[in-house]
Amino acid sequence: MQKSTSKTPTSSSLTRSYLKTKELYHLNLRVSKKDSVYLYFILESHEGICFYSTIHKSISDALFREIEIYATIEFKDAIDHLITNIQNEINLEIILCEVVIDNKDIVLC
Repeated sequence: MQKSTSKTPTSSSLTRSYLKTKELYHLNLRVSKKDSVYLYFILESHEGICFYSTIHKSISDALFREIEIYATIEFKDAIDHLITNIQNEINLEIILCEVVIDNKDIVLC
């Protein structure tokens, strides 16, 4: 896998931008059960780039896993680059790709 060369935004720019727009990049991915471990490993190794979770209904599927990803909009290009590189390694289907507005209240400490 190629190393990502996209610039990572600073945490202060993320906070300012997120608080202003509340935009989240949302993806649903479908991958084989055996390849899901690789996808989880790659996402975990890019700590802080996104939040991800296995979609519960896919757990009972013996062959596939659906994974939901959320990231602040500033990471969209980095996520897209990462997903493109992962698709060169494993069969990965993008089921949903959208920008949503986060409706959760934010409390800063």
